[in-house]
Amino acid sequence: MRRPRHPRGRRSPRWAESLRAAGLAASLACGGAETSAPAESPDAGPPIEAPAEPAPAPTEPPAAPPPAEPEAPAPPRAGETVAIPAGTLAVGSRPGRPHRRAENEADRVPVELPAFEIDRLPYPNDPAAPPRTGLSRPEAARLCEAEGKRLCTELEWERACRGPEGDRTFAPGASLDRDACREDPLACASAEGVLQLGTLQAEWTASDGNRGLMEDQAVFRGAAPDGELPLHRCAARRATRPTTTSRHIGFRCCSGPAPEATYPTEPTVARFRMLEVELEELRRVLASVPELAPWAADFRPFDEQEMLRALPEGVESLHGWELAPGVLRWAPVDGELAWVVTGRSGEDSLVAVLHPMPDGSYVHGASFIREGESGPIALAWTPPSHGELLWSPCWGCLAEGGAVVLREEDRRIVVVQR
Repeated sequence: MRRPRHPRGRRSPRWAESLRAAGLAASLACGGAETSAPAESPDAGPPIEAPAEPAPAPTEPPAAPPPAEPEAPAPPRAGETVAIPAGTLAVGSRPGRPHRRAENEADRVPVELPAFEIDRLPYPNDPAAPPRTGLSRPEAARLCEAEGKRLCTELEWERACRGPEGDRTFAPGASLDRDACREDPLACASAEGVLQLGTLQAEWTASDGNRGLMEDQAVFRGAAPDGELPLHRCAARRATRPTTTSRHIGFRCCSGPAPEATYPTEPTVARFRMLEVELEELRRVLASVPELAPWAADFRPFDEQEMLRALPEGVESLHGWELAPGVLRWAPVDGELAWVVTGRSGEDSLVAVLHPMPDGSYVHGASFIREGESGPIALAWTPPSHGELLWSPCWGCLAEGGAVVLREEDRRIVVVQR
């Protein structure tokens, strides 16, 4: 989209303003001294003016100082802890993010946590000793209790990983260099200086499974360097039997009152449900999503009669699929909710996917715009195939239409053409 340009008025350069000011001052200084000036001879020629001082050359503004380098974390000391203040943690991952596991991860649900302290390094929290692995969760908990501490809960672990702003994907930031973390633990510090948090090994937590994880299993976070990159995310959750021992699972200790809050859960919802959304409300929702805002004002969803026109061979050609006029709420897997709608805006038609957020806002999931093609587009679903929807402007026609699918490789909902 072309951005509007805002004309700017021209300003005189500063050196010119200074020169005018100097000339004005000189003229004022020469006035009011008539008695001391000699009378001019009537035969005198025109006055000879002194040569003007050359105008000062314009000076370049001073260069902006280079951005300050982030302060390197101090080397860890044995027994060192990091204080984490009380506050709100937006738990989980945003719908539509790559590699999100909606079955296991909340969709950024706010949870209040009290202040706590977390060991800067995995147990034994000593830079001179390697992390202790190969212990069951009960054994790890006893070692923390022997120091007057406790195993961290998974919410405390996620808060330490995300940092005070709550915006980090990995403990070090938006990306993770696993080789750098392996070579230099200081290169992968969290925002508050916690080290090796989910970068060198997984870590037991005191939390039990829920939301897609079995309740009799113990949650652990993080991964070993050779683990898949998405497993190192602050939001990633896994669980196994508490009695499991593995050289890839360590732990660290926390202190302070344990939080009462547990990981947010959601009730199971129907895979498919048609929603009744007023047209103006739907347009407001679309306008709130930057990727879809250009089509919001004139948007109108296709109704059933319009969708039937996209079926040249009639309803029988659907072969058990059901049309979805209006707004379809779709849950391809537990925990993943999306609004899917097809409609017309001006001369364009589109397929749009939006994710509702806990705060009432919406984020863009995926969209497919058919510019200059006003449709209609039929959208259809069937219970046996809850992982995909089909769309087409000409049902059954060759190379016309596609699908809305939960793509397995990155766990994102996408609109594809087939």
